[in-house]
Amino acid sequence: MESPYDFENFIKRMSVLDYEEIIKQASAEVAEVEGASFSVKGAPRQRELGSANYASRIKAFIFFMRSGAKPGSANPSEFSLYKPVVLALVEKKTFKPEIMREFE
Repeated sequence: MESPYDFENFIKRMSVLDYEEIIKQASAEVAEVEGASFSVKGAPRQRELGSANYASRIKAFIFFMRSGAKPGSANPSEFSLYKPVVLALVEKKTFKPEIMREFE
């Protein structure tokens, strides 16, 4: 069975959204995943499927989106996944082009 906690799929979904919608949907995703991961029936199974790690990865993404600072918890390959989202926001003139230096 495939895990419902696919971070790459999450990033693909975010890459077509505007900044405010990214923050809103990412925050909602964290709340939903954490709600299913602790103190409810089926929570241990959700954690086995990777829910806690998935929520942590989204939180790191939100941190970057808000601060522009590379999160310490994101390894280089994970951080590189953010690039299409950031590039789309640069093209929409939401982010300044200089932010792309973070991906060099």
